[in-house]
Amino acid sequence: MLWRLCQCAAGSVSWCRYQYRFIWCWHVGREIVKLSEPLPWQVHWFDSRADVFNERDQQQSRLSCHTLSSAQEGTSALPPYCHALVLTHNHDEDYALITALLQRHDIASIGLIGSDSKWASFRGRLQREGYTAEEIERVRSPIGCIHNTKLSNKTPYAIALTVVTELLWLTDKPASLDMRGLEPNAIRALVDDTKTTQS
Repeated sequence: MLWRLCQCAAGSVSWCRYQYRFIWCWHVGREIVKLSEPLPWQVHWFDSRADVFNERDQQQSRLSCHTLSSAQEGTSALPPYCHALVLTHNHDEDYALITALLQRHDIASIGLIGSDSKWASFRGRLQREGYTAEEIERVRSPIGCIHNTKLSNKTPYAIALTVVTELLWLTDKPASLDMRGLEPNAIRALVDDTKTTQS
């Protein structure tokens, strides 16, 4: 998905530091945006319908709304290392977005909403078009599986909860050492040195 959200048509959303982009079905995507609001994610919502965004969307500080005119345009606008979700109700549009995302080797992850049978159909089509097994494995579908299990609850909120949970796992990486400050031993040495000098 291009973590850019879209109503029951095309859209996408992206978040940076973690960037997410999604193209999605309206109700699930809207719930993902709500659940993501307190998280430190920059979300980019792409939608092919210009009238889908409301005033509240425009006021969220880490949500950017964009009109999506084509799969190529939307995917080329994605920042490197973003997580992308595709959540449309149009299989042709989903497929166009997936193939465009597969051309980007710097996308951190690609997720596709849908059933097992939808993914089997897409996987077969990708194989026939010459995509390698390694390329195809870059796509997670269905999204929101926890412990390789899908919920039987198909409400938009429940699906969104599992998708956000999955994204939390995908983005749960320890901060790099250069972002963490001093090592514990260096801090201890400073504290111990201060005690010695003051006494």
